[in-house]
Amino acid sequence: MESVYSTAMYWLVVYDKRTGQFKNADYLYQAGKNLDVIKKRFEKRYPDYQLMQAGEGSDNRPEPAKNLPYIDENKKS
Repeated sequence: MESVYSTAMYWLVVYDKRTGQFKNADYLYQAGKNLDVIKKRFEKRYPDYQLMQAGEGSDNRPEPAKNLPYIDENKKS
């Protein structure tokens, strides 16, 4: 039998190691996951970025972070 799990969008504030800038990112993964798991997976996939802060639900992004650019330059903030 195949496992079924719900997904959630996580908001991330990351540090770009190349430019020294803080940026936003969104990350889709299993709902309710420990943020340490999200941090390890994200940093493994995107080694040029260090995760600084994160949370579940992209609508829950802290107000000060909302104006940061996104790592995907095509994404509108």
